[in-house]
Amino acid sequence: MTTRSGTVGADCCVAKTTILENLQLGSLAPFCSPRPGGSFLEYRVAAPMKVSSGEADFFFLEHPATAVRQVLKLYRCGVRPKLEILGVISGLGAEHVVKLIRHGEVDDRHYEIQEYLPCGSLADLLGRESRIDEARVRLLIAQIAEALVHLQAFSVLHRDVKPSNILVRSLDPLRVVLSDFGISSVSDLSLHLTTMSRPPAYCAPEATTGVVSKSSDWWSLGVITLEMLMGAHPFAGMTEQAINFQLVSRGITVPGSLPTDWVLLIRGLLTRNYKHRWGGSEVRRWLSGDRSIPVFNDSGSDPRPGSAHKPYRFLEMSCEQPSELAEQLARHWPEASKHWVMGYVVRWVENEVKQQQISTVLRDIQGDTLLASDHKLGAALLAMHPDLPLSHPGISAILEQASPPIEGVIAVLANRLDFQNTLGMRFLPVPGTRTFWSMWQTRVSDFKVFTEEDHRLRKAPSFSQTPDHPVVLITWAESSDFCRWLTVRERALKRIGPRDVYRLPTDLEWSRMAGLKGEPGTTPRERNGAVRGLFPWGTAWPPSKDTANLGAALEVDPYPFTAPVGSFSANEWGLHDLGSNVMEWCGDSYDVDLDLKVVRGASWYHTTQDNCWTSIRRRFNGGEHSDTLGFRCVLDYKVPPPATFGAADVALTGAQGKHEPATPPGADSVSSKPVSEKNKPFWKIL
Repeated sequence: MTTRSGTVGADCCVAKTTILENLQLGSLAPFCSPRPGGSFLEYRVAAPMKVSSGEADFFFLEHPATAVRQVLKLYRCGVRPKLEILGVISGLGAEHVVKLIRHGEVDDRHYEIQEYLPCGSLADLLGRESRIDEARVRLLIAQIAEALVHLQAFSVLHRDVKPSNILVRSLDPLRVVLSDFGISSVSDLSLHLTTMSRPPAYCAPEATTGVVSKSSDWWSLGVITLEMLMGAHPFAGMTEQAINFQLVSRGITVPGSLPTDWVLLIRGLLTRNYKHRWGGSEVRRWLSGDRSIPVFNDSGSDPRPGSAHKPYRFLEMSCEQPSELAEQLARHWPEASKHWVMGYVVRWVENEVKQQQISTVLRDIQGDTLLASDHKLGAALLAMHPDLPLSHPGISAILEQASPPIEGVIAVLANRLDFQNTLGMRFLPVPGTRTFWSMWQTRVSDFKVFTEEDHRLRKAPSFSQTPDHPVVLITWAESSDFCRWLTVRERALKRIGPRDVYRLPTDLEWSRMAGLKGEPGTTPRERNGAVRGLFPWGTAWPPSKDTANLGAALEVDPYPFTAPVGSFSANEWGLHDLGSNVMEWCGDSYDVDLDLKVVRGASWYHTTQDNCWTSIRRRFNGGEHSDTLGFRCVLDYKVPPPATFGAADVALTGAQGKHEPATPPGADSVSSKPVSEKNKPFWKIL
């Protein structure tokens, strides 16, 4: 390699050659770069490219005869690309794969020369336009899918399909190519082991465990498609740890606001089970108009009937399900400890039952260095059997001998699975907080238990409701009383801990869970209506059919009044009806100078855009009874997760400004059954 000042000798490159797959950048020796105006082979070096890369330097090259610009990717000393991949790409000639003109080695540095595409990447396009119209999304999917089909015909796994690696060849007509094969693999196996770590935003769930397959690239296409349609990445604002947890525990929720056609495609591509994920043939069928393509019911396990898996043999018993095994293990603690320490339980759930969510929790527990072996077993039993009573002899033994108290057991389970309380209300964790949110608005059946146990009367609305409809005609005081009653009840039943609290959400929390970010103002009054044109389902107005329960004039749902909770798709947090069905009380005041309560969201009555904006607040004095008004519960738990399994540190902003949300007045003064230090119960998070 030559520059204007002369020849670069081989003594610059003294690092041991490293295959890119196992690249350890910190071990590489310093490198030398060509200078603008110098030469590289028969090309003139025009200028360095402003590209940040840990494996190579990039330069603009110009052919001396034609002045046509091309791109030089000059690998750093000691980095060796996978030549079999470059060989495939060089001879591929596919329309939607970047053209690799030549590759080789000069003075111990490997290089690639590729075509230069001045229009930038899909990431640049998304940055300029945010959301891409459906016609162009369809066109882009067809081109990216064609590139993947060509590559996979030669058993090439790209493994890093993302907007910045999709280059734009032309804007009108829109043409793109797939590029950057730095961590690609050649594999004829269904699964391929890898040690290369990369950001998980576009990675398939199996890739978080170091295993990828051909279907992993199709997952990435699904994420990109969702990002193009929604105008934002589904994991926007989340840390890498939070993303990995979401991938292995829940995958990606497909917004119900999308048209049915797109929901079908994205669900097919974002199927967590790689064996049943859509690939090239299904995408081609979808593009041709076929809507009969099946989508696997993605429950995290293989579709096998009943007890088709091998049962677990424990002593003289045969256990078919994790809950059944947990119950038997708790009855025979010494023998159970041996099975746990040997790893038999985890391997059975992982390899036979194949319940990915529980397997992930058990692996977390197994690897926690802060817990003693018996404490780990106690946590594992609760993970496998959420309803295992704390009074069970095996669990009680743990509580009695715990020194110090085993809050760590709770911490391992915190933010792993959802929590179901004694009323059957389901709560989902909020990463970065010690808060669980009810999946749906408080139901008629939930409130009925309260009125019967507290000897209260409830006024019924003029229209009929089933037990699964959201309760209405509830004042702010009544909703707060319900939260306090539920706190006392569940503490006494040892379903929650002595300092855990049910409450109403704050105004800022409600905004966050409804997807509203960057609101100006320090009070709900100042934030009221500040962000226009954004709804809980996106920016479309009116919303598409069966997206939300709103006013009858909009004709978007079949319900004249309230709808059963969970009738419509959940949002990205897994919450239903946030911004529809009924309005919801919040726990804080509208303004520091006014003792008015905040009400958020639209209801079955509202029909105008501004009434349905996510940012709209309503102020009530707290004593109103309205058939459009209900509430949702939040659960605060006080035990912090340990550092090894802490959720993402996504602190709430604004007036609260605390990692731990404030509780309503009087909540901490709720009495509960006295508990001795020795038998101090812990919160069964599941």
